[in-house]
Amino acid sequence: MLQHDRQLKIIADKIEKRIQSELEKMLKNDREKYEEFFKSFGLQLKFGIYNSYGMLKDKLQDLLLYYSANEKKMITFNEYVENMKDGQKEIYFASGESYEKIDHLPTVEMVKDKGFDILYMIDNVDEFCIQMLRDYKEKPFKNINQGDLDIDSEEEKKELEKVSEDNKDLISTLKDALKDKVQDVKVSSRLKTHPVCLVSSEGVSFEMEKVLNQMPDGQNIKAGRILEINPNHAIFTALQSLFEKDKDKINDYLEEYLDNIKIYQLKDELFSQVVSTENPQGIIAVVNINNSANNIDGDFYLLCDKVQDPGNLGTIIRTAHAAGVNGIILTKGTVDIYNDKTIRSTMGSIFYVPIIYDNDLSFLMNLKSEGFSLVATSLEESKNFFDEDLSGKVILSVGNEGNGISNEIFDLADKKVKIPMPGGAESLNVGVATSIILFEKVRQRLCKN
Repeated sequence: MLQHDRQLKIIADKIEKRIQSELEKMLKNDREKYEEFFKSFGLQLKFGIYNSYGMLKDKLQDLLLYYSANEKKMITFNEYVENMKDGQKEIYFASGESYEKIDHLPTVEMVKDKGFDILYMIDNVDEFCIQMLRDYKEKPFKNINQGDLDIDSEEEKKELEKVSEDNKDLISTLKDALKDKVQDVKVSSRLKTHPVCLVSSEGVSFEMEKVLNQMPDGQNIKAGRILEINPNHAIFTALQSLFEKDKDKINDYLEEYLDNIKIYQLKDELFSQVVSTENPQGIIAVVNINNSANNIDGDFYLLCDKVQDPGNLGTIIRTAHAAGVNGIILTKGTVDIYNDKTIRSTMGSIFYVPIIYDNDLSFLMNLKSEGFSLVATSLEESKNFFDEDLSGKVILSVGNEGNGISNEIFDLADKKVKIPMPGGAESLNVGVATSIILFEKVRQRLCKN
């Protein structure tokens, strides 16, 4: 048979060696040119390792390039190993549809924070190729989203063991509630600011599951799912508090949410059409708008009268949250609080402060009938705002960026004052003015106490 001819094998071996030699020279002497080559043919090199079941590992592994989280560029395995931290035993990698998407994975944050580099892998064959390689220079490859991640100090490990032991009943309850959805639930050391993450058990990873199930003969292969919870996050603290108060009630909450919340995974192309930001966080929630009940609670309210700029309103809501107001009253003509820019500007405060829509001013009139004083500011007034006594029940008001407080609201005001501006500026930004009047109320309250 011609393909088994000895002379042809010798020729093939020489061609293979020559190509390998030329690629190694290009990688060493003309990196930019090699990276262009790799963009076009890197996939074939990876398939070469996978299809040969690792037999070509020694010939091809040094020709591979992967994106480095720390270096922000493509690097070789050798370059990664040369820059490993002292004592680092494994080569860390993460897989996903794009570098941006991987960079937003909850698990990436902690690994980077501890100073470890991560190789980002975006081709379907990558994890299969890595399985064939197994290690590089005796450094095993480690998927940061799979199995145990051994990056903690001995002190951190002991602390995690203590947290796990102290909360074993809560974790057990969560496991029972989620038994049909996840393999295990545990407190995590791989999370920094994120509340939870879903990692796979050893064996099939999430990316491998996706690739295998896309094949024509896909057999509905499932990776083992493990839910890890950040013990330092407010959500875990809330779960602890709820569990301590009523152990049975937490089951009701879980059942309600698990039955009503559906989770969908979108491809990047579709996701980008839904979001309005250039660099989204990778998660979208569709929720019902919670209209705050118009019941009176507390003695400190802020009224926003026809504020138009979304960024200003977002800043006002954030400031009101910081100042401890009991509610924010919005009059007709005020910008939508669910405007994208408004929500981003609140930095989460929108979820903590009651918002009251008062198109007909009935809630305002109800407050006044309960003894609340409405304070309005105007450039035309002479009384110094800082001379005003803001103790007791009070509603502080701010108005439109161009026209100030409307005549309708101004006529209802019980106290009319002016924020002094000795520098002679024409006016203040409404967000700045809000900060001044709210924290004067806070100052007076603190001084009185």
